[in-house]
Amino acid sequence: MTRNLKVLGLALAAMFALTAVAASAAQAVTPEYHCTSTSANCFAESSASPELTGNGKINGSNDHVFNVNGGNVKCTGTTGVTDGAVLKGTAAKTSTSVTLTPTYAGCKAFGVKATVNPEGCTYTLTLVTGGISPYPITTDIKCPAGKKITVTPTGLSCTITVGEQTGLKGITATNVGTEPTHIEANINITGANGKIAYTKTGTECPEGPGSGTNGTYTGHSTITGFEDNSGTKGAKVGLHVF
Repeated sequence: MTRNLKVLGLALAAMFALTAVAASAAQAVTPEYHCTSTSANCFAESSASPELTGNGKINGSNDHVFNVNGGNVKCTGTTGVTDGAVLKGTAAKTSTSVTLTPTYAGCKAFGVKATVNPEGCTYTLTLVTGGISPYPITTDIKCPAGKKITVTPTGLSCTITVGEQTGLKGITATNVGTEPTHIEANINITGANGKIAYTKTGTECPEGPGSGTNGTYTGHSTITGFEDNSGTKGAKVGLHVF
């Protein structure tokens, strides 16, 4: 009897060990971006059209807000107009990350009209290993040598700059619609998700000039895939994460 119990115990231990290994392997899977284009790549582009959410409310797609000491920078999208934060890039048919180039319009900083110049900086959105929907993403801001994202409010002696930084958390991706599907990216780089480093220079910056590491970024973008027709944007295709 004792011998049988020992055998049973060993069998159970082995089963639990295999289950743990299987669970660990499942958790280690990295989700991927998938594009249903006929070519090896597709265009990924955020739209300026609002999305109707499940609770019946309208989210202003491409509305992005960057908060710093003394106020914020807000770029607002309008239906049918390419204002707000528009993201574009070429995505591989299957990949774990995608790099998008931002453009900003319809912006205000500290309550006055402002220009936001990315100066060639891009955002690389990498899916987190083990993530499930809504899929978590880490973001790297990458810039050409000597360049930074620059915000210039009209009529104020004040400039905000944001340089390269890595591992920013707080963006999630959700698949939306029927094929061809698109991705809704919810941006919430705040609090425990981490903060953004920035610098304010000039004599008229609210709360004065200086550097901060408490910048937060919130917003929403609807990212759609299109055929890559030898360098030109073609028909809409599915873009999703799994």
